[in-house]
Amino acid sequence: IFILTLFANSLFAQTNIDSLEALLPQKKELEKVNLLNDLSYAYWGVNADKGIEYANKALEIATQMDSKKDIAKAIGNVAINHWAKSEFNLALENDIKALKIYEEINDLEGISVICTNLGTVYLDLFDYENALKYDFKSLKISQEQGLNDVYILTLSNISSIYLEQKNYAKALEYIQEAIEFSEKHNIKIDLASQLTTLGEVYKLQENYNKAQTSYKKALSIFKKDKNSFGTAVSLYNIGDTEYHLKNYTSASNYFEESL
Repeated sequence: IFILTLFANSLFAQTNIDSLEALLPQKKELEKVNLLNDLSYAYWGVNADKGIEYANKALEIATQMDSKKDIAKAIGNVAINHWAKSEFNLALENDIKALKIYEEINDLEGISVICTNLGTVYLDLFDYENALKYDFKSLKISQEQGLNDVYILTLSNISSIYLEQKNYAKALEYIQEAIEFSEKHNIKIDLASQLTTLGEVYKLQENYNKAQTSYKKALSIFKKDKNSFGTAVSLYNIGDTEYHLKNYTSASNYFEESL
């Protein structure tokens, strides 16, 4: 599942954090709020407690300045960091608060992003009905507003929900749509993850050759991006398909390389 993020690679996140923190003493008022929110968002995959700390600082200043959009963003960042700690009920509570504020000020992008994140949280709570409800709400808004990154990620999330429900035909439909849209608009964010999901759908359908093709495409992207975790996962996945295809020597080589 892909909660909205541009900081999936922890090394990249740490680089951003260092540069953002260096700017913090220079900023005041809303500029400082924006930077604190950016830091909170950057920290969720690195140190979620620190992410919550920065979000609460942003929330305090934004509340003093009565900036509704920044208040909602800070609360949304609190939610993301709680989600990263697997504190799903706290994530849910804060996402709902943020959504209400975005709806009050009719911020459609904010509504779309939070609805996608709510879909992720509800999936982790095994509430598939609400997960789909919020994801489809986000999908409609993001498509109408031209929010392509949100649209792609929401398609991927919907696919993952159907995958959990073992509805492989629907899972395949939505992940293929996400990949086709990404390639058509030359949007590279999370394409490797989408290809991995596609491979997983094919594997569960016991179509191991197609699964392997998808995993190899994902591997190529992860290697190009120097994403060591994604590379290791892809190598393991390819090894797993080789094992199912009874190519045991090749499978063993891929498993060994993934370590």
